[in-house]
Amino acid sequence: MKKIIAVAIASAIAMPAMADLTIGGSSRYTVRTIDGDYANDGRVQMSIAGSTTSESGAFVSGKAVYNFNMGAAEGTDDVTMTIGNAMANVQLGEFEMHKTFASGADAFQASVGAARPGSPAVAAADAADGVAVAAVAYAAATAAQGYEGDAQSRARSLNNLALNYTGIEGTVVQLGTTLTDTDNDVRLGVETSIAGLSVGANYEIDGAAASNDGWAVKVGGTFGDVGATVSTASNDAGNSSTNLTVTYMGLSVSAQKDKSDTLADVDHLYGSYTVKDIMGVTGASVEIGAGTADAGAASVDEMGVRLSYAF
Repeated sequence: MKKIIAVAIASAIAMPAMADLTIGGSSRYTVRTIDGDYANDGRVQMSIAGSTTSESGAFVSGKAVYNFNMGAAEGTDDVTMTIGNAMANVQLGEFEMHKTFASGADAFQASVGAARPGSPAVAAADAADGVAVAAVAYAAATAAQGYEGDAQSRARSLNNLALNYTGIEGTVVQLGTTLTDTDNDVRLGVETSIAGLSVGANYEIDGAAASNDGWAVKVGGTFGDVGATVSTASNDAGNSSTNLTVTYMGLSVSAQKDKSDTLADVDHLYGSYTVKDIMGVTGASVEIGAGTADAGAASVDEMGVRLSYAF
């Protein structure tokens, strides 16, 4: 990231003299094979953030992240404003809320038995008329997709609101909801350190469907050059996931089990090795990875390479 102090450029962009402005970005390109079928994807991501802190320690900050996606529609990741001080702050806008469950380096985590997008009504009508259903037509899930305690955290609503308490060193507590949510969804998360271990937990309440209420916990630590994290999550609909991730230097290996009361369990094994600052270029890296997903009656293998550059 390239940090630009606004004092140096105030005359050009008319920013307040006390404000800090950060402009940066990243690019990545991924080539992968999924059961032998070639696929690729890429994007350039730009970000801009500014903040001003008063003599009393109160601050106001804003951040925006925009993605230029290869072969797909462009769009924002985060557009957010934060107001607060060293003890607590309020975050508003479009952003991901707290997530406890740790998936490890999952760029090449294979998927099996997931639902296909489309319209169930159209697929049924086509079948009734004797028309072959296209590959992109709707299909229900045939294997467990798990639950990582993040149904709300990954919903980048335009109206997210989060209260973050940071008054205890090494501890963050977040209470989040959505301002336009008439179903009163609520999400509570905490991250802290106990005896050298990183510990986290979250609980989310789905006001529309109580069966989707769920929780997640994780414990992790570093032992010499080896890191290990265990995460588990479950919801009232009978979906759950458990993950063990072990890291060593640039290597990350994860084993995850997704379970469902109604669908076949899925065993995942995936990981990658990342080399940073390739060719001596700061911010440039290459990640080589592979993964397999096994649901018993069906399995999927994936492997690939991702080139990344942060600037």
